[in-house]
Amino acid sequence: AVDEMGSSNTSDDRVASFSGYGVTGDGFSKPDLVAPGTNLTSILNLTTGTLALAHPDHRVTGFTGSTRYFRMSGTSMAAPVVAGGGE
Repeated sequence: AVDEMGSSNTSDDRVASFSGYGVTGDGFSKPDLVAPGTNLTSILNLTTGTLALAHPDHRVTGFTGSTRYFRMSGTSMAAPVVAGGGE
């Protein structure tokens, strides 16, 4: 995941602190591909689910005034963004 540092300027982007990075034993730099993965907002499927109840501060009011949106960070949030990316 890449951390966009809350700006639209790409010069301050960096690999998120929770993502793995470095050089492999064969000398290849990793990761090969990054995508936004910090503070992404998505639809909240179940407002009474464990995640929603455990982190109420991550709930986001949507366009309709509903709190059916949730803000999260992680490689699991970045993965769908690059799911269609191929070689």
